[in-house]
Order: sequence, then C-alpha cells, then structure tokens
Amino acid sequence: MKRKNKSVCAFLLAVALLTVPLSGGCMTEKRSLGGDAESGGTSGETATGTERIAALERQLEALREEQALKNGAYEARIRELERALSASDAPTASDGSTFTYEENGQGLTLTGWNGKGGTLVIPQAIEGKPVTAIADGAFRDCEPENVTIPDGVRAVGWFAFSGCYRLTSVTLPASVESIGYGAFERCSSALRFICPAGSYAAKYAASYGIPTSAQ
Repeated sequence: MKRKNKSVCAFLLAVALLTVPLSGGCMTEKRSLGGDAESGGTSGETATGTERIAALERQLEALREEQALKNGAYEARIRELERALSASDAPTASDGSTFTYEENGQGLTLTGWNGKGGTLVIPQAIEGKPVTAIADGAFRDCEPENVTIPDGVRAVGWFAFSGCYRLTSVTLPASVESIGYGAFERCSSALRFICPAGSYAAKYAASYGIPTSAQ
C-alpha cells in the first residue's frame, strides 16, 4: 500500500509539473494580447494628435492668405490716394484743370488731365521735377484744340492723344526722341505739327503725312 501511495503521489507531482509551463504560457499570451490592445490605443491617440496639427496648419495657412489679400488691397488703396494727392497738388493749366503724374526715375511722366477743350500747355516741371514723358493714353479722347509740349519731354506714349478729334496743332520740342504707336490717331484731319526742322517730331510727321511748320 505504501508503495502504491508513493506511485500515485509521484504521478500527481509529474502532472503538476507538466501543467505549470502550460499555465505560464497562457499567462504570457494574455499579457501579450493585453499589450497589443494598449499599443493600439496609443496609436489612435497619435493619429488624433496628427490630425489636430494638420487642421491647425490649414487654419494658419488660410489666415496667411487672408492677410496677404488685405495687404494687397491696402497697397492698391495707398497708390490710389497717392495719385489723387498728386493730382490735387499738381500745377494747373490756365483754365484751372490739373494733371496727374508719376515719377519715372529721371523726372515725371504725365498720366492724365481733367481738362476739356481749348489750349493745353503741358508744364515743363512740377514741384521742381522736370516732366520728361507723356504716358500711354494720357490724353486719350480729350478735347484740346492746341497742345504745347515743353522742352525736356523725351517720349510721347502709345495712343497718348488718340481720339482728340478737335486737335489741330501740336508744338513739339527737339528733345522728343520717341512717339508711340497711334499717339495721334483719330485726331482732326487738319492736324499740324509745329517743330524744329530735322527733329524726330518732324521725321515722324513726314512718315505719317502730317503737315509741319518750323518752330
């Protein structure tokens, strides 16, 4: 009986020893599964944080674009006010009309005139700065009958006096070096240039069939 009991005890001990690693393995597996779940939770939190950062970056970019548009509008308004100011400060013609202008690095370029008809005498200087050019379309569709361009003006822009249908005489100095395309198109058929013989203006007039008188 004692031997039989010893055998039974030995058998039970062996079974117990065999089951311990199996239980340990199950525990390890459970821990591993638990770890995966925790890892999955951390990954979700990271994804959420990344989305928030991306959203904030989009908002920041939108604000930057809005500010850029506002800055552009402010600059345009400033330029408009500067032009209005220059017009109010500009010297006037004998009829009280005024000129608009802008600086060109060498002097001033006339950009417009609010006069109507009669005689237009362009000033030689404005606030001590010489007038050196007439901008494209500066006097387009205006109604002067006579125009005097002062000495010192070098360039007359494209379509500068286009559509001045009453214009019959233009006095141009020897300083003029260029006259743009269509500068005197659609003017009076009686248009005449008063300019120095051999000057650029005289050559221009000859090429377009405009009569000239010596200055």
